[in-house]
Amino acid sequence: MTRTRTWTMFLIICFAFLFFIRFIHLTADPPYNLSQSGAPWGDPGGYSFNARNKVLFGTWEVDNYNMMYTSYPPHLTTYAVFSLLGVGFAQQNAVPVLFSCLSLILFFLILRKKFDGPAALLAVSLLGLNYSFLMYSRIANRIMPVIFFLLLGIFLMEKARDRSIWLVGTGMSFILALASKSIIYYAVAGLLAGYFFYMLFNRPVKDLLLRTGLILAGALSVLLPWIFFIYLPKHEYINSFGRLNVPLLLPPTNISKLMEHFWTRPSILLERMPVIAVLAAIFSFVLLYRTIHAPKKVALLDWLFLGWYYSGFFYLAIIYQRVPRRFIPMILPLVFLAASLAHEIFRKSGRLNQLKPRWVFAPFAFVWMLFPVSILLKFLSGKSPALFSNQISLNLTLL
Repeated sequence: MTRTRTWTMFLIICFAFLFFIRFIHLTADPPYNLSQSGAPWGDPGGYSFNARNKVLFGTWEVDNYNMMYTSYPPHLTTYAVFSLLGVGFAQQNAVPVLFSCLSLILFFLILRKKFDGPAALLAVSLLGLNYSFLMYSRIANRIMPVIFFLLLGIFLMEKARDRSIWLVGTGMSFILALASKSIIYYAVAGLLAGYFFYMLFNRPVKDLLLRTGLILAGALSVLLPWIFFIYLPKHEYINSFGRLNVPLLLPPTNISKLMEHFWTRPSILLERMPVIAVLAAIFSFVLLYRTIHAPKKVALLDWLFLGWYYSGFFYLAIIYQRVPRRFIPMILPLVFLAASLAHEIFRKSGRLNQLKPRWVFAPFAFVWMLFPVSILLKFLSGKSPALFSNQISLNLTLL
């Protein structure tokens, strides 16, 4: 057997295993300690309600509870699955599993643009075997469809390096992500910001404007039909649903409250996957340095995932509702950045040793270090209150 065929067989076996562990026992409830919120147990039924009605009773609406209008793309997928396989818990949970499997494939194809095959497969395995990502891959609460559409948009951005027309698909994908779960706007904004800066430093202004127009055209091709055929006819229900959730998902207007949220609540992922989270934070620091000192040498994927990482980091740190499901999309940039750091270390390129910080980078380094240091001090003060009993010892520790 040739080396290429051996690698292909190994790749198929690995993906088959990642798919298998998602499909087994689909009727099982989520683990009891998965979240302090009841959403993993209660939301899936609400999201599947209208598709069930259509299959069983021939009509989408039987009352005034119609969440399909707040998450239309995955709801149509749910209806298709129910129509083919019948209505049931396994069929309901098969929808996020399907999107999760497609997301793993897309993530691998994206990583192959940066890493070699084994490194890309290792990174995909880190994502596919991640406990939180795996558990939410089996819960029909619209997280996996959002991740799939985000990755599809990134994949098409990468393809557009050769043919810009692919950016129409990027715009469509990002609007489909927003139509599936609007809270993901922070990631869309971060990805678009990353793409803008990459184009600004690597392409002429004319090309930047052309590509921006293509993304906008793709976005409008999905957004306008959604506005005219879904939002306007059902705006009262969509707005009423938004009034319940938007206050939980917007940053507080009070600056002191905003800063309290940011400084006193560490990321949930730092607690659940500390090694990957720390490695990702370190490499994001390295990439931030490069974007300041040598932006033309920063690859497109680095810009994109860096934008996703920082937009999510700051947004999720300041909003009121910080339940685990909000952090699941952030696992992808964490895995990408951690894998990138490991790749640079083990390939012995010496690029990390070439960093020579300049004075302009010092403010960014100081602000970045404030957060983990403050969390460490909070932890130590809780364990040893006497250590911080006077102002002098506290000041010395901060220094």
